Amino acid sequence: MIGTYHHHVPMYIHKIFILVFFCLTQSIVCYSQVNIDSLQNVLNQIDKNNADSIAKVGNLIIKNTDSDLVKYNTLGYIIHAYSFKNEKQKVLLYLNQAKDIAEQMENPVYKAKAYLTVSSLYTSIGLTQQSHVYLKKSNSLAEKVSKSNQDELKAFVFMEAANLAYSEKKTDSANFYYQKSLSQISLLEDFETNKELKYFYKYALYGYPKSAV
Repeated sequence: MIGTYHHHVPMYIHKIFILVFFCLTQSIVCYSQVNIDSLQNVLNQIDKNNADSIAKVGNLIIKNTDSDLVKYNTLGYIIHAYSFKNEKQKVLLYLNQAKDIAEQMENPVYKAKAYLTVSSLYTSIGLTQQSHVYLKKSNSLAEKVSKSNQDELKAFVFMEAANLAYSEKKTDSANFYYQKSLSQISLLEDFETNKELKYFYKYALYGYPKSAV
């Protein structure tokens, strides 16, 4: 992964960033505490390239909430910012915190997304052995959730499997999983009305044939 988001960035890295952002930036639960609400508003307004400021505000949110989901989602903003700056040590620092929180989550959907995010971030920094471990954990949880949640999770699992295969130069496997992910997304009930899914689909599709190049 490189420090800036230019066109020469490998296509599978673009897809990793999109998958990570989709999984990590779920709607943050709204709390009555004025300080948390204010900090969340500030966090959302910070320039995405200003990773240190995002981390500073994010850490204040994490210190002042008891919600694992809020902590996890806030860590997502921080990880996403440092990923674009290629600050791998800081990515790993916050990734380990997110991983610990994921282990504590009781909701299997959030936990599966957390594991999937961990897998994606490991892929983006070249630690593919660890990626396989967390992809397997995410897939196992996806098999156990309700059908509606399972369909969406499977689309993400297939996409991460494709990104991981591509990073390992297994282009046939990458193409196979990219195709399964695209098919899965297009079949989701809210595909036509969900802007985030359409955005995800657009960038998953963009460059898909190039995975065989």
